[in-house]
Amino acid sequence: MINILEQFFNRDEELRYMEEEYSRPGFKFLVIYGRRRVGKTFLIKKFLETKENAIYFYISEMSPQSLREDLARELYYKLGLRLEFRPSWEKIFRSIFRLASEEPVILVFDEFQRLLEIDRAALSTLQRIIDEESSSTHLMLICSGSSIGVMERTFEYRQPLYGRATGFLKIKPFSFYTAYRFLANRVGVGPVEAAEIYGVFGGTPYYLSMVSSSNWIEEASRLILDYRSPLYLEPELLLKTELREYVTYFEILRRLAEGKSSFSELAGSIGVSRTSLSYYLNVLIKDLDIVAREEPIGGRRAIYKITDNFFRFWFRYVFPNRTLLEFGEKEPVVERTRKDFNTYMGLVFQDIVKQEIWRLKLPFKPYIVGGWWSKNTEVDVVAVDSEKRRAVLLEVKWRKLGGGEARRILRELEEKSREIYFPVKYYGLVAIDIVGREDLEEEGYLVYDIRQITT
Repeated sequence: MINILEQFFNRDEELRYMEEEYSRPGFKFLVIYGRRRVGKTFLIKKFLETKENAIYFYISEMSPQSLREDLARELYYKLGLRLEFRPSWEKIFRSIFRLASEEPVILVFDEFQRLLEIDRAALSTLQRIIDEESSSTHLMLICSGSSIGVMERTFEYRQPLYGRATGFLKIKPFSFYTAYRFLANRVGVGPVEAAEIYGVFGGTPYYLSMVSSSNWIEEASRLILDYRSPLYLEPELLLKTELREYVTYFEILRRLAEGKSSFSELAGSIGVSRTSLSYYLNVLIKDLDIVAREEPIGGRRAIYKITDNFFRFWFRYVFPNRTLLEFGEKEPVVERTRKDFNTYMGLVFQDIVKQEIWRLKLPFKPYIVGGWWSKNTEVDVVAVDSEKRRAVLLEVKWRKLGGGEARRILRELEEKSREIYFPVKYYGLVAIDIVGREDLEEEGYLVYDIRQITT
């Protein structure tokens, strides 16, 4: 069973911010947004636990009239607010603003972006009521939504609600370090097992809450790779909820999961125009927040990659094997996944190092972190100082390294990095474990294992 308290793990800062907003006098309008399953609703319900005169309203897909009637019914049951039969948006909004004229009232709209599709005029009405009533109310209005791009655009310039929100709170998936702490507390994992599970399930609290052991293949087999598994259809259902023409998006994500990362590679393999591909990628990046465009240090050809490990894992191992999995032939897929997993984890581990590099003891505080790739040179992770004079160059290996192999990798790194133009360069290596680390450090190299990322 999924424990609600686990879903709330590591959200103290967000809760503190909400409490600070609530304690301010006057009108408050807080926008909370983030991908599905990251814990927005759990955060809001935790905040409401100690509050009186609060109403949580989930916006379902229905007609404008039915939605208004349902909201009016909730306002009566929860707050005792009587409204006329079939009230207008103006009557509803103005009445609740005035109800809060003497004591605080909290009104939460969950899945707020649906209101744009159901009755966009309601936003213009809300804007007018805010302008007319906000100076004399103690209402705290909270609007939560899962469609990131839609939520952000709703409050942009030239939109009805532009400038009306008093605070924005984007709820993000757990970082690797937070996921490690969560999993260590829940199932007693070590750093390596945590990275493997993070590589399968990403940082979404809902998915991590389902994990019951430290064995990644057992958990993937139980929760994802069986057609009866609770997460077997999860990415498909989520994407179909957000996208109308989902087939091309699925194909893009599949190609990205296979390792095709450049714009030209994607356009050639999918067979769409460059203009269309730009549009699709923009939706995946800005609206869904599951793909990122990454430019190398030095600003050459950009690449695209899936940023959510759960989607990356699903499109690499589930989507191409649906025929086998639908027929209950799970074992061949499990075996393929097992054989390829270390290769897959090499990319995941690079992302973990970039994400958590501030936890490592470096010669300086990183200002820019990324990768380096050019025609002749590729370096996994590069960190640059604020003056762009010093750089740490790291090779990242998802395996245990002997002293000889580690020294060879570092010398090859020095050799291939001659063209990288920073005046001061430090060379380093990150791996699961490295034999003879102290000797390499005495030679002037930066050497880290995964344990140093989690301490």
